[in-house]
Formats: sequence, C-alpha cells, structure tokens
Amino acid sequence: MPTRTTFDSNVGDKLFALSDADRHALFAAFRDHRFSFYLTGEVFEETLCLAETSYATQLLPGQARWLLNLLSFGRFLADWREISAKEVAGNRSPFASAKIASTVRSVLKELAAGRIEPVVKTMAMDARKRKEANVASYRELQDIVRDIKAAKSRTKASRITFDEFRDEYWARRGREIVLRFLREGGAKDPESRVDGVLKNLGRYPYTQTHMTVHVAILWRYYVDDRRVHEGDVHDAGLLVQMVGLDVLVSDDKALRETFPLIHSSPKRILTFDEFMAEVRRSPS
Repeated sequence: MPTRTTFDSNVGDKLFALSDADRHALFAAFRDHRFSFYLTGEVFEETLCLAETSYATQLLPGQARWLLNLLSFGRFLADWREISAKEVAGNRSPFASAKIASTVRSVLKELAAGRIEPVVKTMAMDARKRKEANVASYRELQDIVRDIKAAKSRTKASRITFDEFRDEYWARRGREIVLRFLREGGAKDPESRVDGVLKNLGRYPYTQTHMTVHVAILWRYYVDDRRVHEGDVHDAGLLVQMVGLDVLVSDDKALRETFPLIHSSPKRILTFDEFMAEVRRSPS
C-alpha cells in the first residue's frame, strides 16, 4: 500500500530547488505507488493567496505546476471542518466532491499557464477573508484559556496536565462543537444525537481529532502564554487531515512540536529533507 503523504505549503521552495536527479526520484516514488499524494484545502488556499502578492507572477506558475504534477498521483481532500461535519452525520468520506476537485484542477492549470484570472483573485480574496475569520475565532477561544488559568490559580494548583486541560475544554465546548457539526452535516434531529456522539467519540476519528487539535493549540497558548498566529488554523487543518494519512511533510517547528500531542506511530511528521532521504532510499 502506498504511503499516504501530504505536503505543507512551507516546503514549496525546496521543491523548486530539487536537482534533476531528486526530481526524477520523487516522481518515480509516486508513479511506482510507493507514495501517494493528497492535497489539502489549506495548501491550495495558501497557493491562491499568492495571487494577491506583488511576486505572484514569479511564484504562482511554478507552485501550481508542482501541485498539478503531484495531484496526478493522488486526490484532493475536503475541508477539514467539512470532513468532521460529514462524519458525525454519517458520511465518512474525507475527499472533496468531484465538482470541487475538478474546479481545483482547472484553477491550478490556469495558474500553471501564468494566467491569473479575475476569478482566481476573487477566490484568493475569499480565502484570505476565511483565514482572518478563523484567526478571530481562535482569539475568542483564548477567553477559555484565561478562564481555565483563573480557575487553576484559585485552587493554588502548581500546574495542569494536558489531559486535565483537554477534559476541561471538552466539558466547556464539546456539546456546542458536536451540535454544530451535526447541523452543518445535515443530520436529522441533531440535538438528540449530541450525547451519543460525545459518548462514542472513538467512532468518529476526524471529529475526535478535530476537538483534540483545538485543545493542543490552546494548550500551547496556556503553557507558552503565546498569542494566536494566523498559521494556527492552517496547522489545525493539516493535523485533522492526518487521520487518513501516514506522513506529513513540513518544516514548521511549531507544527512539529504539536504533532506528537495528536498523533503517534505509525503516523509521522518529517522535514522535507527527511522525506527526500526516504525517497532516495526507496527501491526504484
């Protein structure tokens, strides 16, 4: 079975810089089904957002060509929030609809040809607005972190464990999140199904991971006293998508630190250099 792989957007520069020999080895690894590629909406939208930059014409065509080539060895995944909503409502497929996948390929073909049409700029603007809205929602979640800290200080406890923090978060937000997923997924009588989902979260791995990812990111706000970064939502999406994948290739330090809180062996996060070392070792 191929190793199901996805790339973070931060490895783009290294893809461009590959030698001819490494480029051949990479495509051979996918062509021979040693690896399969899955494109996430997060990486696609990061690519679209390049259309709003002054260096769009220099970067977009090359990045789009790479994604198109890699997509020929894999599939386009649905939005991570949509996957969770579909899952609790009974649809467990993590893949985007054929219509959406076709649109993604068409847009990438236009970009690869150097054509940044007005529709692409509109899509890029919409992607940026979604990113800004998501960051705003994470800032609201910091209120929960402050509440938990305040409650902990009143008990004079020296520290709170990750498991305690997770349980507190789920107690505060679990019903709200699951109910939203059920409604967005089109479930019938969603209110009556919330408790059943919460009691059996193990049956809903994307939903369970989705909630745990939120906890892990908020945990870093709690422990490190750090502020929300726009990359947090991007990272959350990749971590949820990993439920159905084997390897995430990313050079992001924060993401690599959060990954073990969510996933364990055999799932792995590799730097791009580590991944290419495995590609070179793979039988040709």
